[in-house]
Amino acid sequence: MKMTSYVLLIFAFVPVQPMAAEDGVGFPKPGEARIVHFGGTLPSVAERSSELKFDYDLAGESFEVFVPKNYSGKEPFGLLAFMHSQDAMMFPKAWEPVMEKSKLICLIPQKVGNDQPTERRLGLTLVGILKLMERYRVDSKRIFTSGLSGGARCSLHLAFLHSDVIKGNIAICGADFYEPVPKVKAPEVHDYGVWPVAADRVARAKINGRFVLITGDHDFRHGNILDICEGGFAKNNFKFKLIDVPGMGHQLCGPRTLDEAIGFLDGVLSENSRFRSRSR
Repeated sequence: MKMTSYVLLIFAFVPVQPMAAEDGVGFPKPGEARIVHFGGTLPSVAERSSELKFDYDLAGESFEVFVPKNYSGKEPFGLLAFMHSQDAMMFPKAWEPVMEKSKLICLIPQKVGNDQPTERRLGLTLVGILKLMERYRVDSKRIFTSGLSGGARCSLHLAFLHSDVIKGNIAICGADFYEPVPKVKAPEVHDYGVWPVAADRVARAKINGRFVLITGDHDFRHGNILDICEGGFAKNNFKFKLIDVPGMGHQLCGPRTLDEAIGFLDGVLSENSRFRSRSR
């Protein structure tokens, strides 16, 4: 009788461990950047755009994730999803202090370069954003996209298509607008920079989003971006800022410029004016 009571007491105090969809192995801790593979099921996407692909084998898709060292989970951090023009990109070490200061987690989907189908580039980035929100505490009002060159164009288009999720964009050395703009400063007259968007999505992006376009006088897309800013974003009264960096070519911006861009997305800096950064 005593033996039976003893056994029952042991089982009464054994904790039951809940089953987790993902075990967290391989995900970065605060202060780390690491390639990860999301597990579990694909996230649901509200008002899915037909321009995006959503059927992915998550176990086979890779994302570079950087978590600032000051992230503890006690308060929500923002999220910056970056799209490169190449298929592989690691988190730039020079950006680390900016992510910490701005309290932003960085997500970089892999294999979304200019040689990949557009629907994959857009869809995988949005899926990555939603999956990362399942794992980390993310401020839904501070979800931003960014990119370089062709990746900038895709990141900007995604911000137009899904402003229900994405609240700001930083387009570096690449840009598009949903309708043609006057060619004033662009050296060529072909249709670079035109990517149509449905009128209802444009209207929502205008209300929900803030936009930063970064270029420099050595960027071969300099004229195109100036025309898109002035004949597109300014003319149509978007909340936007142009950062025109002296000496900058077709390249990633430096931490100071990135910090200025994030400050504008967060509403710290004034809009619709040209800011000339003194460093890259």
